[in-house]
This record gives sequence, structure tokens and C-alpha cells, in this order.
Amino acid sequence: MKLATRVVLALLGGAAGLAGLAWWIGAHDAEAAARADRLRAATGARFADRVALPLGPAVPAVWLATDLLLLPVALAPVLAVDAWGGARLLRGPVPMARDADLPAGLLLPAGGLAGLAPEARATLLAALGQLLAERPVPAARVQVVGDAAAGVDLAWLLSWLR
Repeated sequence: MKLATRVVLALLGGAAGLAGLAWWIGAHDAEAAARADRLRAATGARFADRVALPLGPAVPAVWLATDLLLLPVALAPVLAVDAWGGARLLRGPVPMARDADLPAGLLLPAGGLAGLAPEARATLLAALGQLLAERPVPAARVQVVGDAAAGVDLAWLLSWLR
């Protein structure tokens, strides 16, 4: 068999393999999306109820900031909430070395509370709900550092915590 024929057959075989793989992945993605939709409909769980963050015991207050440099080094835990609803623990809780009067810190994206997507607000409320045990949460328990809450009624936002 000539070299050109072998190259053409190899290219056709590779293209057929890629097309089959793309079809298989698409079919399994559709199944996974349908399964997730059925699970969401069956559980009826809100986004904020499904967020589980290892934040430790309740704290007396929480500081909100858009810049990590505005938060004191002694704060723990410090959680970064991104604009799409994800969260990342920057500084974990240290229960044995923790002063009972130290607040926790929540780091928000550059736009502050006003620029958060609904999923990010749900993540923020879930974190506040885990950190602050008192209900209803008084606005004095949340200290805003810088312009993190510019244009947002903090008391209204805290009224969503149950």
C-alpha cells in the first residue's frame, strides 16, 4: 500500500474516532445535566443551604472588605467570596490559639456587595450564617471596612439570615 493511502486512512480513522468521542461526551453530559436537574427538583435545597464551609465556631463579629490588606492579620477565619458564588478559605480557624473576641473576615470582589451575582450573595449569606449565631443578626455585628458595602443596605441583606 502506498504511503499516501496509509496517511489518508489514518486521518479518516482519527476523524471518525474524534467524532465518536465528541458524541459520547455530549450524550453523557446531557445525562449528567438531567440527573442534576432531577436531584435539584427532588431536594428543593436552596444554594445557600448546600454550601458547607469549614469556618469553625461562631464569632462575635465579621469584617467585610474588598482588599485583604484592609483586614487585620489576627482575623481568622478569612474567607474570600468570588463574584460567581465560589468561596476559598484564605486563613482557616485556629480554635486552640483563638482569642474569643476576635472577629472573622470576609473578602469580597472589587465591586463589593453591590456587584455580587445572586450565587455569590447566597455564598456570602451562608458564610455569615455559619459565623454569626445570633438571629436576627444586628448590623452592628458586621463591620464594613473600606467601600465593600457602598450602595447596599446591610440591614436588609442581614434580614435574609434565618
